[in-house]
Amino acid sequence: MFKHTFFIHLNATPAWLALSRRARSEYIAQQLFPVFARFPAVNVRFFDGEYFSAQVSDIIMLETNDLPSYYALIDAIRDSEVIQKPYFTVAAILPTVESSLESYEAAPAQGQDLLTIPL
Repeated sequence: MFKHTFFIHLNATPAWLALSRRARSEYIAQQLFPVFARFPAVNVRFFDGEYFSAQVSDIIMLETNDLPSYYALIDAIRDSEVIQKPYFTVAAILPTVESSLESYEAAPAQGQDLLTIPL
């Protein structure tokens, strides 16, 4: 089964930046982390981009083998203040598949369906 990785590019809005650093930390701990905790099949990592790029301020990386959990997590994020207030706007979602070339090259030449090859 393929591991899917999604890079969600975000931009902080003035509403988010107007909050104190303490209020931002509390919001993340009390409001955002519980949303992620509801979907244990999705591994979540956070990256800061504002120090290196004017294109995005933050990136969330989501990794999963369970696409229905990913879909549900995205809906839960969309239903939260993070997007509704908005505290962040979504600039892009970049879906990727880890090691798909290696799986393709390991497939027999008879044209075996790539999705049936165990990883």
